Amino acid sequence: RLNIWTGRLGDFQGSKAFDKAFVDRVLESCAAQLDWLMEHPARANNIRFTNAETLMFAGLRLTGLPQAEKWKRAGAWMANDAVNRQFYDDGAHVEGCYGYNQFYKVRICWLLGRSYPELELRVDPKRLAKMYDYRLALTLPNGRGDSINDSRYHSNTGPRPADWADW
Repeated sequence: RLNIWTGRLGDFQGSKAFDKAFVDRVLESCAAQLDWLMEHPARANNIRFTNAETLMFAGLRLTGLPQAEKWKRAGAWMANDAVNRQFYDDGAHVEGCYGYNQFYKVRICWLLGRSYPELELRVDPKRLAKMYDYRLALTLPNGRGDSINDSRYHSNTGPRPADWADW
């Protein structure tokens, strides 16, 4: 939710619907939550990368706040750590399903690193390619995912063919 709040703050600022006191309270709340998140990130798995992304984006968006640089740096460090710990050399994610492979988030991280070199994000393009290959390998001929773990909630929506369990 912090990604949404920090991403939408520009809509509040200068709006006739939201006064300065409201915007200041939102900023104060976001800052407190980001400070807490920086000190209490998830220790492992996909949510750690999400925490990193939240801190990086907040640091990039809220440059007027004194903590912004600290959030940005903490998020970049955490993203590098997550990419290096959570992905095997073959591109698979430690949680074993392509939904948590987070190829798209890592790709965003790679693109952010190219756009903001000061973040010092280190995503090896060869590793990124392996993540893509892994995701592609787990895609069924009909374009759906393979339904391993939580990925089934995103992949198998809507009507299913009678023989879907045989795929």
